[in-house]
Amino acid sequence: MKLDREILFKENQRFRQLWFWIPLLAFDVFLIYKASLQFFRNEPFGNHPLSNIGLLFLLCFMLLFNLSFYFLRLETAFTKEGIYVRFFPFHLKFKFIDWNIISQAYIREYKPLLEFGGWGIRYGFAGKAYNVSGNMGLQLAYDKNSKLLIGTQKAEEMEAVLNKLGFLKE
Repeated sequence: MKLDREILFKENQRFRQLWFWIPLLAFDVFLIYKASLQFFRNEPFGNHPLSNIGLLFLLCFMLLFNLSFYFLRLETAFTKEGIYVRFFPFHLKFKFIDWNIISQAYIREYKPLLEFGGWGIRYGFAGKAYNVSGNMGLQLAYDKNSKLLIGTQKAEEMEAVLNKLGFLKE
């Protein structure tokens, strides 16, 4: 994270949960095994098999899909001016939220599946969320009732910095 301001809090989160990666990688191993049988032993994969080119395209797509999840990251930083957040690679530049426009800022427990339908960049009845794992986050309200929840694995540290800055607002 390269910002021109003094960083008072910084957190980088990635999708590293085993419950997520085990099924994804298991499917990849299965697909590679079945593709190799079709490529090298001429044993078709399924009742209506793809062509070898189609199967190769599917393998490449799955590997790129997995790589994209490997490189996804949620980056959050606090400065005296405001909050910088981005969900790379969807956001190439940091989104900046000035402390002056925030009407509410507090740490809360949330239910990712019920409130936002899961993890990632999510939209739900409770507003927008950027989250990677867990169930703790910084809830913000700003700009004409815009709401954003930023997931965190460092809730206590984040809350301490908010208190120190005087921006913990409920």
